[in-house]
Amino acid sequence: MERGSSENSPASPSNAVPRILLVEEDKEQNTRKAPPEYQRAVAIEVWREEPNLAKIRRLLQQYDLNLLLFDAESGNSTLHRFAFLGCPDLLKLVLAAINSPDQQQQVAAAQHAGTGTSAINNPGGGMPANTAAVNNFSIDARNALSRTPLHIACEKNHRGIVEELLYQKADVNATTTGGSTPLHFACRADATSVVDVLLRQTDIIVDQEDNSRRTPLQVASNEYIQQKLTAHLDGPLDLSEFNA
Repeated sequence: MERGSSENSPASPSNAVPRILLVEEDKEQNTRKAPPEYQRAVAIEVWREEPNLAKIRRLLQQYDLNLLLFDAESGNSTLHRFAFLGCPDLLKLVLAAINSPDQQQQVAAAQHAGTGTSAINNPGGGMPANTAAVNNFSIDARNALSRTPLHIACEKNHRGIVEELLYQKADVNATTTGGSTPLHFACRADATSVVDVLLRQTDIIVDQEDNSRRTPLQVASNEYIQQKLTAHLDGPLDLSEFNA
């Protein structure tokens, strides 16, 4: 069952990642001069050990975004990780970089050439480099279980993240390998405020069935959510005959 999976937790980097934290200014200065692979390793280590939002924010400002936090084994992109953290300002920082002309050009080049940059090449296995390049910069990036950042934000009840992702045109009806939509995730998590946000989306499919043929209403245990879904499915009352 999808809810109990540990996949949403930050993936552990490989054993090759050095046990180093950016806790002193001189270490930060030295890291800025290090090779891209080392910079990325330190970024992952900061995430793994803390996660310290202030340090991650500095890393995003100091280094090229594509060096940071992509995990080839789980498929979790930088967006997945910040959706898990629940920090809208960091998410906006990432999205601004994603939408920059330079990053869009890099993604287009990766899609065309079939190869990613050396900074996100993963010789140890996992996703091919070109897949990593494209996946890491997509609003609907999918991890190994086909979960998007929106799925994770819904399960974690991060309303601000959900609102920002939807504003950036995230797919509200994206399905996982188990057929679950973000609404399924929010209903299982009793995320009432997130359900309210999702139901305001005009293109949402409220009665979408997962692979076990369960709709969001069927997986919801919260009475408020059940009432909201029922009202949404019933739709507004037809008063046309009274107005004739």
